[in-house]
Amino acid sequence: MPKIKIKASSIANLTDARYFAAMLVDYLGFQLDLSHDQRISPEEFHGIKAWVEGPQIVAQVGKTPADLLQEVCSTDDYDLVSCALDNTAYPDPETIYTYTPPSLHELAHQAFIKGRIYQLDLSLLDEQQVYGGHLLTELCAEHRLFISAPHHEDRIRQLITDIQPYGISVQGGAEEKVGFKSYEELDVFFDQLEIYS
Repeated sequence: MPKIKIKASSIANLTDARYFAAMLVDYLGFQLDLSHDQRISPEEFHGIKAWVEGPQIVAQVGKTPADLLQEVCSTDDYDLVSCALDNTAYPDPETIYTYTPPSLHELAHQAFIKGRIYQLDLSLLDEQQVYGGHLLTELCAEHRLFISAPHHEDRIRQLITDIQPYGISVQGGAEEKVGFKSYEELDVFFDQLEIYS
């Protein structure tokens, strides 16, 4: 089984960045979408990025056009772009297309393009339906898909051993206070990843 890639999304503080880098994730994603209410400033982005080595840097841009992103940072500041499925402003090899299917039916009928990388946010779908059928396994066998990490240990095991996606996406979040955050849930995920990979 090929190694499953791990992408930490929405990094907003140095505590998260250091934690995920120490866990040897493959990608660190920073919310730079100009229309997103949780985006970080260019100064925060550069400040955090300067302290981290190892993971590739992903600029999460949503629907932000490429020319506006260039006003915030240069292409030397990131390795890949993560953008909305319908944003065609970025070249394929350096792009992860994000998609939040509104229903299992829509997911089954989405026309994924061979060779592209996609990130699926399954938060709007019923977890039992998603993990109870074969659709996700079939899609992951055909396409390079990052799947958002489930919260239950059994689902994590199923995702790693049965579904075998190209990658799994985990989320950064707010600190409880500056420099302090609990990572108990994420520790469980990384423990399961180590056991079943």
